[in-house]
Amino acid sequence: MLRAAIGQSCPYCGDAMEGPNRWPTRDHIKPRSKRHTLTADNQAIVCAPCNKAKGSLSLQRFVNRLARAGDPRALRVAAFLQIRLPQLDLQQETGPNVKHSDFEFSI
Repeated sequence: MLRAAIGQSCPYCGDAMEGPNRWPTRDHIKPRSKRHTLTADNQAIVCAPCNKAKGSLSLQRFVNRLARAGDPRALRVAAFLQIRLPQLDLQQETGPNVKHSDFEFSI
């Protein structure tokens, strides 16, 4: 899976995932540090710098941090999250009363 992603665009920054500094890596969309597992729904193949920048943040918090910093990746990551939103269980991330339609980004 990672080998097949070499040369493809990172969904977070848009740069090609190749070369010594931009190898593809598996990102936990919902962080492992919050006891989430690496299931098919909870992973994205992203370049190493984006994975490192996200660290243990949830994807929602990563978008907000990028937006506050004026980082151009914020729009790409938000678009990626909107595509993946139906697959993610937001109740674990934001509480049981939040619906997909209630979820907003602060960009």
